[in-house]
Amino acid sequence: MIQRIQTIWLILGMIFTIACLCLPVGTYYADGLLTGELYNLMIKGAEGGNSFMPWPLFAILLVSLPLALVAIFAYKNRKFQMHLCQLCMLLMLGWYIVAIVISRVTTSEALGTVTFNYAFTFPFISMVMYFLAKRGIMKDEKLVRSSERFRD
Repeated sequence: MIQRIQTIWLILGMIFTIACLCLPVGTYYADGLLTGELYNLMIKGAEGGNSFMPWPLFAILLVSLPLALVAIFAYKNRKFQMHLCQLCMLLMLGWYIVAIVISRVTTSEALGTVTFNYAFTFPFISMVMYFLAKRGIMKDEKLVRSSERFRD
């Protein structure tokens, strides 16, 4: 059912994903001066230049949002719902891998070193929320299986 606890976990995971889409993930510093900000879609330079190199971060988060929404409304098919939660968790893990690679590639003399902001933790929080949703779905599946055993 839609009013189950896993729906709340999925909605919270989506909220943290949307927040991560909107907030800067990291800032670049060179010699103590701010040289740019890392967003999921672009690197915004201090002088006003934009580089759209980190667009894969944006794409990964954008793909995970409809999957989580479909998982909310797929409450009649619990196995499919669990698979969607697993896929969302894998996408969040992939986001971290891509984020680390992009931060290493973009670290240069012009931009300096990157320090990650608090929004960098939001995909991890989303991953935990998707895990909790999957666990709730598994509990419902066990409950349904045990009630079917009593009917036989």
